[in-house]
Amino acid sequence: MSSHSCHEVDKAHRKSKKNVGSLESLPLQLQNAYDEQSGAFKNINEIRQTFASKGPKDFQKIRILGRGGVGKVYLVRLKNTDKLFAMKVLKQDEMIQKNKVKRVLTEREILATANHPFIVNLYYSFQTRSRLYFVMDYCAGGEFYRTIQTQPNKCLTEDQIRFYAAEVLLALEYLHMMGFIYRDLKPENILLHASGHIRLTDFDLCKASVTPVNVRVIQSMMGNSVALVAEPSLVTNSFVGTEEYLAPEVIKGRGYRASVDWWTFGILLYEMLYGITPFRGVNRYDTFSKIEKSQLKFPDRQHSSVSKECKNLIRKLLLHDPKKRLGSEHGATEIRAHPFFGKITWPLLLNMTPPLVPTLSGPQDTRYFSNRIVDDEKDAEDLEAIDASSLEANHPFKSFTSLNREREAPVKAASKETEMEKKIYKKKSSKQLSSREAESNSKGAAEEPYKRDSKSHKSLSRSHRSKIKSKLEFSNSEEANVGSKCTKDSVIASSGSQDSDCLIDQKSVVLQKPPHKR
Repeated sequence: MSSHSCHEVDKAHRKSKKNVGSLESLPLQLQNAYDEQSGAFKNINEIRQTFASKGPKDFQKIRILGRGGVGKVYLVRLKNTDKLFAMKVLKQDEMIQKNKVKRVLTEREILATANHPFIVNLYYSFQTRSRLYFVMDYCAGGEFYRTIQTQPNKCLTEDQIRFYAAEVLLALEYLHMMGFIYRDLKPENILLHASGHIRLTDFDLCKASVTPVNVRVIQSMMGNSVALVAEPSLVTNSFVGTEEYLAPEVIKGRGYRASVDWWTFGILLYEMLYGITPFRGVNRYDTFSKIEKSQLKFPDRQHSSVSKECKNLIRKLLLHDPKKRLGSEHGATEIRAHPFFGKITWPLLLNMTPPLVPTLSGPQDTRYFSNRIVDDEKDAEDLEAIDASSLEANHPFKSFTSLNREREAPVKAASKETEMEKKIYKKKSSKQLSSREAESNSKGAAEEPYKRDSKSHKSLSRSHRSKIKSKLEFSNSEEANVGSKCTKDSVIASSGSQDSDCLIDQKSVVLQKPPHKR
C-alpha cells in the first residue's frame, strides 16, 4: 500500500468514533476496513489485501454489450458494490493468431496513462492464462453513431454539433499533447455517457511519438493571453484508418503528421451535419479517388440552413494540402479560435448541459445496445488472475501488467440517485420509447458499443496486393503489403506482420450485410 494511503489510515485512525462520517472521503476499501464497534481499523494486512489487484472473479456479468472478432464487451458489476463498468475481454490466442498483440498493448498504454473527462477511463486491467481484461467506463448511451442515426433526418443541429465537436476536439488535443496521433476518429469510436457527454474510445490504431513532444508558448488567438501548443513531431506513412475518413496524404503513402486527425475531425463534422461522409464512392477505389481529387460540396439541408462559419470550418479542415490545413501549425489552438466555436466557454464545457442526454429508467438500462447480441461462449473462462511478472520473458503479454485505479472509480453506489441522476434516469419504460428509438433497437442499430473487431479471412493474393499498391500509388512497398479481413460492417486490410501498421477499416465495401447501412 502506498505511503499516501497509509497516511490516510493513520489520520482516520486518530479520529474519534463520533467523527466516523469523515471516512466517506476515503477509498471504499478503507471504509470497509473500519470496524464501527471498536472504532478502529482492521489489521493492516487485511487493508493491504483490499488494495490487491482485481480479477475476473471480482466482477459479476450482467449482460453482453458488444462483440468483435477477438473479444467481447460486458456490462459488469463490481461485487459487494453497486458500481457498474464495461469489461472488455480479449482472448490471448486469437490476439496472437491475428497479429494484434502490439495493438492491444498500445491501447493499454494509452488508457493506463490517460486522465481526461472526454476519454474513456480505465479502472482495472488484468490477465488470466487465456484472456486479457479491460474494465472501463460504462457509457449507457452506446455508440455516438447510433445516436446520430436516431435523430431527425439522421443528423444533428449546429448547436448540437458545436457542443460535441468541442468535446472531441479537447480529447484529440490531449492525445496530441501526450504524443499520440489518433488516426481512427469516427462516430463508432465515440461513446455517449449517461450524463450526455462523450467519451473517446478505441486507441489500438494510435501512433506514439518516440521523442518527447515539444511544448511551445504562443500568443493566444482568443485574446491577449498565451497558449500552449504541443503537437507530435513524428512522421509516418502507415496505411491505417477508416476508409471514408482517410486523409489524402495517407492514401498517397508519402508520409503524414498529426494533421491527419484534423482531416478526420472535419469529416466527422460533415457527417454530423449531413448524416453522410463527403467523399464516399461506390467502391474502395472510387472513394480513394474522390478523396484525392474531388472538390468538397455542401448539399442543401431542407430542414435547416448551414451557417457560413460551419462551412468555413469544414473547408479549412478538409484542405488537401496538410501544410495549409487548419490546425497543422498550432494544433487545436487554431481550431478552438475559429468563429464557429465562438459560443463555447472552453473551461466550463464539462459543466454545460449536454444537448442529448440518454433516456434511461435506471443505471442498468441497456436500451441503447442491441438485444440481438448473444453470448455464445463455449470455452470455460479462467477466473484466476495472474501476475505478469510470473510470465516468461518472451511472453507476448509480459508487459500487460495489472492496473488498479480504484481511487478514480465512481465513488457513489449506482443505486443511490443524486438530483442530477433523477433527471437522467427518467421513469420511462421501454414501451414508451419513441418510434424512432424502438425501430432502431429492433434492428440492432448498434451491434457493438466498442470498436468492431475483424473476422479472419484468407490473405489477398500477391497480384491483388500489387494491384492495390499501383492503385493507391504507394511510395513505400512495405507499407502496402496488405491482407484481407472482414467485419459485419467493414472490411479491414491488414498486413501479416505483427509490427505492421497497414490497416484499412472500410465502410462502403462490405462482404456481409452491415447492421447499419450508410
